[in-house]
Amino acid sequence: MPRLTAMALVLVIIACSSQASSPTPSAIGVPAPSVTTVTATVAPTSTREIPHLPALQPNPFFDRVQISIDVEKRPGQPWEATAFAVTRPAVDEAYRLRVANAFGVTGDGIVGAAPDGTGPWRVWFDTKGTVALNEGTGDVLFFGPNTDDGPGPSGPAMHDPAQEQIKLISQLGAAAQFDYTLFYEFHGGDATASIERLVDGSWLIAGTRTTVALFPQYSTRDRQNGTTIYGSDELALFTSRGRLAELVHRPIAGIAARAIYDLKTTMLYGEAVEALKSAPNRYLRLLSVLPDEPLALRIDPANIVHGHAWSGAPQGELTHAADTLVPVWTFFASGTTASGKPVSAMFTVDAVRPEYRTLPASNARNITADSLLRTQLAVNLGGHRPGLMNVDEALRDELAGLACASGTYTVSKTDPDTATASVTCSPSLHLSLTMRRAFPGYEHSIWYLSELRK
Repeated sequence: MPRLTAMALVLVIIACSSQASSPTPSAIGVPAPSVTTVTATVAPTSTREIPHLPALQPNPFFDRVQISIDVEKRPGQPWEATAFAVTRPAVDEAYRLRVANAFGVTGDGIVGAAPDGTGPWRVWFDTKGTVALNEGTGDVLFFGPNTDDGPGPSGPAMHDPAQEQIKLISQLGAAAQFDYTLFYEFHGGDATASIERLVDGSWLIAGTRTTVALFPQYSTRDRQNGTTIYGSDELALFTSRGRLAELVHRPIAGIAARAIYDLKTTMLYGEAVEALKSAPNRYLRLLSVLPDEPLALRIDPANIVHGHAWSGAPQGELTHAADTLVPVWTFFASGTTASGKPVSAMFTVDAVRPEYRTLPASNARNITADSLLRTQLAVNLGGHRPGLMNVDEALRDELAGLACASGTYTVSKTDPDTATASVTCSPSLHLSLTMRRAFPGYEHSIWYLSELRK
């Protein structure tokens, strides 16, 4: 990879500090964006009892890929790890207007149901693309399923699309800082975007788009520390001509120290390496190609940094509202696939020792605001299960799940967005169901089972 001088400098910094310092963007010819400094109050910590953190969860998308890793060993450096508490931006009229203006959509959008009591999603179903805003966390999703300009034009290389991504998320009011270095962005193809499971089924045909994952940096002024988040908080998909096809924006308004983990409770470099080598699939987070053939990867110690990642919520959540920002070792790797294709990868390994970790949360969940949005997007974007837009077909789908597919029923609408059904499954089993539109007032909304009584 380029920037050998910068890499060498980062290695020196890693060896001498508890967190990898961020190189100045202007040092490599990129103007530093205008950013807001995040301030926060340090949460009290206990010196007698160390809070346990949720362990990192593997991504099922990478379960079966075969990975061989070559990594150089070196002495580990003592370091102090911090678990952070996070605050989100206030979602008010000004914030909603900012989001709508950033994507050129009009009106108030449509607020979806939130049967689990969490923040509902406000969605603009527009010809320019679909925009979704979470009313509780401020998360923003954008989808332009038909946006693809084909192969890039010949001639000089175009500018890095990450520049356009930073402009957009700055317009959305991001408080994060971004640097253009080896460690703070990750590039891949369409397959890289697909690791962030936002829509049930495939909605993007294979194309020539580029995925950019930016790693946002946050700081706390009172402790003169902070973190870089290594994940998909700021992920975008661009066409060959720089047009936006997808965006994931998960904003943070502030961070505060939640707990401090000293040398006795943290994993040293050598221990993190052994954990990675023993279960690389578990720790793989980003991959530049489809995981459909074996990978041979090499990790250089200069490409290893301290940072944070999200863990704790059940798989499939669209926000990080139930997640914890946990300290991790981050490994960047490069190599080839079995057929010789170049490949880049990023791994995150838990930075606290196993005895200070808790088991992942259960995946058993009822219908949520997230699951309703994901299904609606699958219908709108991918054409999957269009029958869910019809209350009768949605009802029959629910009855099949209740082992009552052959039952008889009658349906009556109490209003355009609500329907009740009386069902006879057997002479001794009668059901009363209430079906509702997931996005009231939207003609193409899916229907879902809201209430069930026997």
